[in-house]
Amino acid sequence: MDGESAPGGAVTANEMAPRRCNASRPVLRKGGTAMSSLPHPNRARDTGNRPPPRTFDAADVKAAAAGRWGEVYAQLAPELAEAMAKPTRHHPCPVHGGKDGFRLFGDWRESGGCVCATCGPRHDGFATLQWLRGWDFPEALARVAEVSGLDHTAPRPVVRPARVTPPPAPTPDREIQRAIADEWAEAVGLDHPAAAPVRRYLEARGLGEAMPLSPALRCDPRATYWEDGRKAGEFPAMIGRVVDAQGRHVGNHRTFLSLDGRKAPVRDAKKLTRGVFPGAFSGAAIQLFPLDGSGVLGVCEGIETALSVRLGAGMPCWAAISASGLASFEPPPGVQAVHIWADLDRSGAGQEAATKLVERLRHRMAVVVHLPPGEIPEGSKSLDWLDIFNQEAGHGQAI
Repeated sequence: MDGESAPGGAVTANEMAPRRCNASRPVLRKGGTAMSSLPHPNRARDTGNRPPPRTFDAADVKAAAAGRWGEVYAQLAPELAEAMAKPTRHHPCPVHGGKDGFRLFGDWRESGGCVCATCGPRHDGFATLQWLRGWDFPEALARVAEVSGLDHTAPRPVVRPARVTPPPAPTPDREIQRAIADEWAEAVGLDHPAAAPVRRYLEARGLGEAMPLSPALRCDPRATYWEDGRKAGEFPAMIGRVVDAQGRHVGNHRTFLSLDGRKAPVRDAKKLTRGVFPGAFSGAAIQLFPLDGSGVLGVCEGIETALSVRLGAGMPCWAAISASGLASFEPPPGVQAVHIWADLDRSGAGQEAATKLVERLRHRMAVVVHLPPGEIPEGSKSLDWLDIFNQEAGHGQAI
C-alpha cells in the first residue's frame, strides 16, 4: 500500500510513515484509520424529498450562524437539546450512543463545534451537521442558510478591509530573560553523571533510547521548587528549553524528580517558568529534534509523547507543553506538512486543541491528526501516544 491514498486525500489504514496529504482536506484519524470521510454504520443519510440545495456563499452563512448555533440546532439537530442545556456535562454520543463520550465545545454557540471521544471532534456546526445527518457541505450550508433567514439571491455588500497597524513587538522582561538563560546554561546534558535521575525517569517511561537524541533537554541537579511564594525544596529536574516561532528562548519547562527517577513528592511536579513577555508561550514549543529537510514535523503536547513519536514513527516531533499550547502552535519556515499527535482525553481537550490547530494551518500546509487507537482505560483520564508506544514496543512494532 506504500504510496497509495484513500479517496478524498485520506491516509490509508496501514500507513504510518509521514507523508504529504491534501492541505485543503485535513485528515483526522484514530490510529491508522482515516476518520474525516467515513460514514458511521448506524447513521443513514437524511435526504428527504428535497430538490438540490441552492448555492450560498460560505462566508455569509458562517457569519450569519456565528453565535446562533443554538437556534440552528433546535431546528436541524434536536437530539442535541440535552447537550445544549448542559454544555459543560458529558452526554451519550448522538450517533453511536454510549454513556458519556460526547460534549459540545466551550465556544459551541459561536462555532457549533463538538467532540466525541470515539468519533473524534467536529470543528464547527457545519461539520457537526454533516456528521449527524450524512449531508455534504453544500447541503449543510443551504440548510443552515435557510434557518438563518438568508436569501441566496441577495448581493453581497462590498467591504473594504480596514488598514491594520501591527502591534509593537513585545519588550522582554530582562530579569526573567536572564534567569531562564542562566538556568539553561548551568544545566548539564543528559549524558552527565549528575543527570542520572532524568535518565532513570525516561527509562521508567519506556524512553531510554531517546536520552541522547534531544539537545533541547538538560538536567538541573538542584532545581529550586517554589510553592505559594516560598522555597519548598530542591530537586533534580529535567529542563526543556521553550522556543517561540521566531527562535527566541522564551521560557523553561521543568519536571521535578526524586533521585530514583520518580516524580518529586510535590504538588505540581511539572512547571513552566514565567514567560519573558506576556503571551510568550503562544505558538512556542520545546524543539526536541532538528528538522530533517523533509518538510515534515510532528507536534504533540508532552515531552514524553514527543520522544515516543520520534522513536516509534521516525519523524522529528516537538512538544507544545499543553492543550492550549498545541492549539496555538506555529510551525517554523520550511515546514510543509504537520502531523498532530493528539491526546485522547475524556474531557475532549486534546481533540479540541488538535481541531483548532487544524483550522489554523489547513490553508497553509498539509495537516494530519493522529488519535490513539483504542479506548481510554478504566480509571484513566486520557490515552496518549506514549501509551501506544509502550504497548507496541512489547510486540516489537512501531506506532
